[in-house]
Amino acid sequence: MAQGNPDCVAAYEESPSIDQRLGDTAGESTSHYSLGHAYLQIATIRNLDTAESAYKRSLNGWAESDFLNRSKTINQIGMVHHERFTKSHQRGESAQTTLRHAQAAVKHYQQAQTLCPPNALADLGPMHHELGTLYAEVGRTESASEHFEKDVKICEQTGDRYGAGQTRFNIAVMYAGASEREPTPSRQRDLLHRAQAYAQAALRDFQHYQGRAADREADTQQLLAVIAEELAKLPG
Repeated sequence: MAQGNPDCVAAYEESPSIDQRLGDTAGESTSHYSLGHAYLQIATIRNLDTAESAYKRSLNGWAESDFLNRSKTINQIGMVHHERFTKSHQRGESAQTTLRHAQAAVKHYQQAQTLCPPNALADLGPMHHELGTLYAEVGRTESASEHFEKDVKICEQTGDRYGAGQTRFNIAVMYAGASEREPTPSRQRDLLHRAQAYAQAALRDFQHYQGRAADREADTQQLLAVIAEELAKLPG
């Protein structure tokens, strides 16, 4: 699967029956979880319905007390709905259909975050990032910022300045994009200043790596230049 080879499916489909004979319930759930990944992530065999079914079989196998694996699996089901939302939007499907997929994704993302143990920071941070991304895509900028900020905080707690920089960069892009939809110059200026502050913070995060994140530094400097250009265009 790591190589994007669809042949992994045959092994993942065989594995649960072996786990059953061994009485390995957790192993069986892991196999279904991996199968869900294959159908979600490998482009040549992507099938969202099959991925969701595999994740649901995985969820049913985890012990009720296994909060971490249950939360991770629920989050993956949320990602399936998120992908459906993205595809629905790209295809120009009805607003009602697109909204339904977004709401299903939000529901599962929120359930996953509630269930996830608070000390499982490596899992909780990405969960907040994914929900923030979805909120940004549907135009709920402040809700997105709230979850992105939680991801940044977790990155800082774990010493992951690169991850913090990535998320701050995404927040900057979000605010810069949101400014284009605002009709009043004052509101545009406010959002662009927010974008500028986050981009500057992201640049400091990337510069911490002393050239090892040079590509991200360049991207952030380019974003800052665009923001400065847009600010200069505003009256007053």
